[in-house]
Amino acid sequence: MQPQLSVPDVLCLPQRSLIVVASAQLAYNNSGAFTSALTPAQWAYLEDYEATYRVRRVSMDDYPGAATGTQVYNTTVGKTVLSVQNITLNATYASAAGVQPTADVDTNGLFHTPAVVSASLPSTISSVAPVFWYNPCPPEFPVTTVGAVHVTYSNYREHMAFFLAFGSWSATSSLLNHVWLQWGTRGLYQGFRRTYALGQVDDLFLKTETVFNSAQTYRVTPEDMANLAAWQASLNRRLPRGSAFRVEVALNGNGILEAAGSADLININTESTVNKTYVKPLGSGTNRWPSSYTSSWVTNSTGLLKDALFAWFVQNKTANMAPFSWLSHTFTHENLDDATQYDVTQEVTLNQKMATVLGLTGQPYWSSNGMVTPEISGVFNGDAYTVLTANNITTIVGDNSRSQLVPSDIYGLWRSTSASSNYVGYAVIPRQPTEVYYDCSTVAEDIYLYNNMYFNTFGYNSTWSQILSREQTRLTSMLLNLRHDPHMFHQANLRNHDLARVIINRISGRWGLYEQWFETVFARYNQLVTWPVVSLKMDDLAQFYREREARTTCSISTSFTVSTYQVTGVTISTSGACKVGITIPTNVTSVNPAHSYEQLGSDPLTVWVPMTSGTPVTIPVNAVKWGDRPVAM
Repeated sequence: MQPQLSVPDVLCLPQRSLIVVASAQLAYNNSGAFTSALTPAQWAYLEDYEATYRVRRVSMDDYPGAATGTQVYNTTVGKTVLSVQNITLNATYASAAGVQPTADVDTNGLFHTPAVVSASLPSTISSVAPVFWYNPCPPEFPVTTVGAVHVTYSNYREHMAFFLAFGSWSATSSLLNHVWLQWGTRGLYQGFRRTYALGQVDDLFLKTETVFNSAQTYRVTPEDMANLAAWQASLNRRLPRGSAFRVEVALNGNGILEAAGSADLININTESTVNKTYVKPLGSGTNRWPSSYTSSWVTNSTGLLKDALFAWFVQNKTANMAPFSWLSHTFTHENLDDATQYDVTQEVTLNQKMATVLGLTGQPYWSSNGMVTPEISGVFNGDAYTVLTANNITTIVGDNSRSQLVPSDIYGLWRSTSASSNYVGYAVIPRQPTEVYYDCSTVAEDIYLYNNMYFNTFGYNSTWSQILSREQTRLTSMLLNLRHDPHMFHQANLRNHDLARVIINRISGRWGLYEQWFETVFARYNQLVTWPVVSLKMDDLAQFYREREARTTCSISTSFTVSTYQVTGVTISTSGACKVGITIPTNVTSVNPAHSYEQLGSDPLTVWVPMTSGTPVTIPVNAVKWGDRPVAM
């Protein structure tokens, strides 16, 4: 049977604009003999399809040979995983994908076959260009060899072959994915590439008991926050052009009352009395809040100025408050796992009032529809969801260290169900924990806790440098894979004003745990890619997740208008309503006021189109080259 690659209608229009072969010749073990899943006739059909319609092919875990104009360098060794080789990228292919040509990556853990381009090419091949090289690795590979090639055939067919196996766990593989995807699609595709990075800081205005002595507490100071704002501005200047990284803080209003010595301070038991997996029966529980509560500070907040941190924010909102994004973290930090509707109502509405007193309500940096629940609690409490929804809080964050909260689609929302929470459909954004702990304000405290947990894992006490290096590796993979999960931090982690200066990647600063963590992560990021880094506030991030969720169910299809070597239009169709992004390597020939146009830094243009069912939309584009002679379409 022939592969179904072209539409069986009178127009003979092709269905695929890129062919990806996941492993060499699609070989499988057939009774002890490795055999291709496609017959020679099927491979010939595929090659004819690619040549006819100028559809490019990408293959991973390929093997050098005459078909790619290459040879195995060391036939004795052949394919290897033991020789870890550094990779040097061809700037032509790397730069097109926003990948740094000098990116420092290697083959660690990846099977690969060092190759050379044949001195004499078959007549069927016009040219062979290396996509990247393997650096020398004596004694088996004492010279530079080839790791991937771009082959152009005499019939205009093009093939990018990687002599390297890919792994989902490998940052090298993730980086190279962007290289071949950019080349294979010619930079014209449905979707978009964006790095969203958000470090949410819980417990702002509270004080935190520290690790070594619970009688000692730490609460951030105005100087800490001023230094944080200055660091944020400096970081954005050092991130790729177009970046807009922002710290997001989650506030607890009762902490202001405590620091101001207010008579309205409320003291209740905020700790959980159930385990984290407890599914609360609707209507159950005991109120912890008193039946009445006086909040004179709502109408007369003068007394709150006794809190130096509150005063610092409100007396110069433009300089001190506006640099950050803000959202609620409840009023007292009461755990919501078994909280009653009455308690949740108090926690939510009073913190909303404190946001108004602070002057946050209505500001572009305030998220009125999102919240971080204390200890990521209440996720299995339908009563809590009822109150949140009634108060227009439509999204909270989860904790991906808890398996019950990891969504089946790691790029999607976790949604509550009747079984999980006695509530259907509440939206929870997956959030990542870090190895920077809530009760740590210094490096020494964090190292102490880390080694208490991981000494048996590693067999030794880890240094701060080793801890940061492991976090860098973990986050690099997530960022290269375009994961958009926010990350978890706490107010004590912002301490910086009385700490010693440190140097990270040759940059010096008086930085706390939060700043050092991000400095380390972005030092590696900058070395690999030129993509802008953006921090969406909670409400905007929630909207992004919802739009992506809608796209997964609206059956998007796209087609290209090709005329004399060039794509001049992209037509989108859907079966439902959703917002579709088309990335374009050139520009549009006309602007549609119904569309939005997004381009940051050196990233390509993305056109966002609001689609409705059954109504195709065409985007006219400046010519995108598609092959070297007219395409038979």
